[in-house]
Amino acid sequence: AKVAAIMKAHNCTKGGDGIYTCGGEKASVRLGTTSGNKLRELAVEIMQAQAKDAGIEFRADSQPSRLFFPRIAGNKYDLALFAWVGSGDPAGQVDIYGCADAKTADNPNGYGGSNWKGYCNPKVTNALKGSDAALDPKTRIKLVNAADAQLANDVPTIPLYQKPTYFVFKTSLKGLVDNPTLQGPTWNTEAWKAG
Repeated sequence: AKVAAIMKAHNCTKGGDGIYTCGGEKASVRLGTTSGNKLRELAVEIMQAQAKDAGIEFRADSQPSRLFFPRIAGNKYDLALFAWVGSGDPAGQVDIYGCADAKTADNPNGYGGSNWKGYCNPKVTNALKGSDAALDPKTRIKLVNAADAQLANDVPTIPLYQKPTYFVFKTSLKGLVDNPTLQGPTWNTEAWKAG
């Protein structure tokens, strides 16, 4: 109902195929991802069905990683589905969300580093840079939380789901705890015990 109200407010009309047309253009979006990844393929199918129910066409555009990622880095996409795995520490997020690599009037070539979406909000950049430079954990938390609040408001990316992981070990080992970050399952080996 919300999509219908937004589309109506913008003088869009729904066609016989159930997809809206706005200003002579079909509400159609290319959704790119890497081919051969069953989890992503399923996610694309679900997203296509949900978008169609809302009157928007999502065109699947899956390619091998060697073709997909250069296209993403060049900002040649409508929507892109891929994975980022973070560390247990929020350091380095300025490379993904900072203004330095965004395409702006001051940086017309932009899209460097990992800021493939071209996002730029100086508040986020300053908070993340400040967090990276701070030594006091409370100061870092405050700055990261400020950046996160602004990112949640701006929505430059949309986290969809935590990628499932498999954690197989002998039950005689104690203290193993899965960790979905880059550190993986060996992050707390000092706490492991045999028997």
